[in-house]
Amino acid sequence: MKTETAGRAARCADQRRAMAAGEKVSDDIIDALVLPLADRTVPEWRAALDALLALPEIGGPVGYSGGVISVGIRLAVVEPRIVAASQ
Repeated sequence: MKTETAGRAARCADQRRAMAAGEKVSDDIIDALVLPLADRTVPEWRAALDALLALPEIGGPVGYSGGVISVGIRLAVVEPRIVAASQ
């Protein structure tokens, strides 16, 4: 866990340096910061979807809108009950 935290801190520092210099933040930095977030949140969203679709007044399929679009897209890829994702 310490290695993961140190790696994340280094990527955050890389992002801040690039932004301060007016440079584009590299795809590698974005992937290192966003993909672990998506990996952690997708199971939580699936559990929330399970709970919501268990309610008789809510039916599927559903869409994902707003928030971090990379989470929505990753969720839509693995969750067949989600038919659309947008930002």
